[in-house]
Amino acid sequence: MSTNKKKQPITKIGQDGVVGVELLIHLEHKNIDFYSLTSSQKGSGSQMVKSIVGATPDGWTIMVTMDWSGGFWDKMIDEYPQIIVL
Repeated sequence: MSTNKKKQPITKIGQDGVVGVELLIHLEHKNIDFYSLTSSQKGSGSQMVKSIVGATPDGWTIMVTMDWSGGFWDKMIDEYPQIIVL
């Protein structure tokens, strides 16, 4: 965890043994933002996205504001066109 008293997770790209997602949920705007998604287990990232998209109510926006994935989100928007990558 971070040392800035916000208890933010600290991960490194490619780190072993890490699977997690951080979402920013804006109820008033009906918006879900994938803020962070990481997985050292093949297929877990796709499963997390599938679960979140499946649980998102109709009329909500699902966004990715920063894409450093090297192609992961391109594959996800092919499968889930309701995801918006900014």
